Amino acid sequence: MAHAAGTRAYIDRHRPELADVLLQLHLEHAALRCEAVDGELVPTTDPEVRWWFTTRAPRLERLVAATLEAEDLRRSFVLPPDAFSPMPPTDGAFFHPEGVPLVHFLSAPMYLFDSADTIDKVDVAGLEPLARAAVRIVAGTAGWTPSDLRLTP
Repeated sequence: MAHAAGTRAYIDRHRPELADVLLQLHLEHAALRCEAVDGELVPTTDPEVRWWFTTRAPRLERLVAATLEAEDLRRSFVLPPDAFSPMPPTDGAFFHPEGVPLVHFLSAPMYLFDSADTIDKVDVAGLEPLARAAVRIVAGTAGWTPSDLRLTP
C-alpha cells in the first residue's frame, strides 16, 4: 500500500498498546548482489549489503551484532533507524517515531521496485540464516521489558 498505509492504520488503531510492545521485528527483501553484464543484471553468489536498522539501545545493538556473527550473516551493517532520514527506509518505519523499539532488516539492491526484481535475485541461501537470526533476536529478549529498550530524554 502507498506510503505504508496499512502500517499507519494499524498504529492509529493500536496506539495505546504500543507502549507494551517489546520489539517490532521486520524482515524485508533478502536479495543477491548483481552485476551489470552486457546490459543485463546478473545475480552473483554474494548477498546484497544487509542493513539492520536497530533502535539505539546498547543491549539490543549487542544482541543484533552477536546474532549476525553467530549466523554468519556477512555483508551486514547495524545502523540506527535514523541513519539516512528521520525514519528507516522500511515498510515498518512508522513504528520508529512512535518510540517502539525495532530491528528492521533490509537489503536495497539497485533493482528494487523494478521489473528486473525477479525471483532469481532472491538470496535463497540467506533465507535460513535470516530466519534463525530472527528467532535468535526474539529469544534473546526473553526477560526484557518494554521499558528496557525505550529511549529516555
